[in-house]
Amino acid sequence: MNELISDFEELWGLKFCDMHQALLQRPYDDPEILKLGLLVIGADIELMNIDHVNEMVHDEDRTMPWPDGLIAFATNECGDYFAYRINGPRSDIVYVGPEDDPALILREGRADSLQFEHWQAKRMGR
Repeated sequence: MNELISDFEELWGLKFCDMHQALLQRPYDDPEILKLGLLVIGADIELMNIDHVNEMVHDEDRTMPWPDGLIAFATNECGDYFAYRINGPRSDIVYVGPEDDPALILREGRADSLQFEHWQAKRMGR
């Protein structure tokens, strides 16, 4: 699994924090993964698979393809995602709604949480 995580990081140009890496080791039907809406590596369900979702949202044939600086890592299950903004500080997390222009979000530098751990605690209701 570590090799798959490293391959994903290399492909998309980011480095997951230790907490996120640990969660990526769990199966996609783990209760915490489900509550967080985390996309995971190797999930059989395409919309929970981090590789598939990022290929989909970055597809140039989409109406509003995502720019290279945004990497989806979690879903709100309504066509919206939480993403790392990697053209700035690597820990920036942004929300991308289904009607949002991802390129505008990237340019604006809008960030919802500065650390994965803060985002996780908020999503878990802690």
